Amino acid sequence: MEFPDALSVEKRYDSCGTGGIMAFHDVGLENLFLFVPLLILLLLANLGEGHKIWKVISFLLNLLFSLAWVFAGLGMVMYQRVARGGHIALGVSSMHLKNAGWVALAIGLLSLLVFVPNVRRKFRWRSHGFDPYAHPPHATALLMALWLFGMGAGQWVMFWGVQDIPKGIPHLSLWEVASQGAIEALMALIGIGWLVRRGWKDALRRLGFGGMKAWYWVLAAAAISAVYSLNLAYGVTMYLVDPQKVKEIEEINRALLGGVYTPWGALTLGVSAGIGEEMVFRGALQPRLGIVLTSFLFMLAHTQYALSPGVVLIFLIGVVLGLLRRYANLTVAIVAHAGYDALAVMLISLAQKLAGG
Repeated sequence: MEFPDALSVEKRYDSCGTGGIMAFHDVGLENLFLFVPLLILLLLANLGEGHKIWKVISFLLNLLFSLAWVFAGLGMVMYQRVARGGHIALGVSSMHLKNAGWVALAIGLLSLLVFVPNVRRKFRWRSHGFDPYAHPPHATALLMALWLFGMGAGQWVMFWGVQDIPKGIPHLSLWEVASQGAIEALMALIGIGWLVRRGWKDALRRLGFGGMKAWYWVLAAAAISAVYSLNLAYGVTMYLVDPQKVKEIEEINRALLGGVYTPWGALTLGVSAGIGEEMVFRGALQPRLGIVLTSFLFMLAHTQYALSPGVVLIFLIGVVLGLLRRYANLTVAIVAHAGYDALAVMLISLAQKLAGG
């Protein structure tokens, strides 16, 4: 594993079907630049594989980022305390900023533990070739996995029970959706050492790209059908159990993806998510972490604002895509992921038109 889907800092919902599991990332056009520091960390980590000076620089920057989590956590905790004292007006009083601060502080402290050599040795996973003690890219990957977990857990507690989340959500343009997928693909390539330790062909081979045999198309279609059936069953269950929650999710969908509910929008979203996310998770991560842990990280990257039974479905989707990667190749997983997302968006759009929305 050269790197995790490092902190998908996007502002979009990846449709997981009409049942209403949508993945919320913090992604606006201006926030795409937040990927740059992560790209730099990954590049320096790979440079550190062959040069001691770059290894030291990578170590120091990772340490700086981990300390930033500590100070950010302390800042949120203290800010909430001062705001409650009446000295500073808290902008969004309904958000549980203090709880998120404690999560950030905990993640920062855990990240600092990774810098202890004996701790890094404990994370050696020789069966998958993962060794954060000996390889700087693997150490950076481990830290990014912790940060990803911190983002998901922090947003879970911050928005727990918060009402009216859809308010103020901007529409995403097709350019923003496509750009995010391209940046994720770039992160996957840099994370595995492209341009530093691997050439183009070797990088594609490491990620698991391959040709599409005839039966691979059948396999991808079957995976799309299976995943959509799972999601549909979940959606129906949610309508019966908690129709209000489904209504809230639909409102968020309309608020954020209003400009994407077109055939071109569905295709753009599907291709963007299919290529970008699969290159990161099933391509870069899975060969080093295995299907289960990779699917867990995939789940975290798609459930920042809600801890619900839907996270199990997202995990299962990750497992299905992981199996495609293992027993076929990454291309099949991309086709299945892209096809599923595109189908889901088109069906949501069609349902809204039929409903007069």
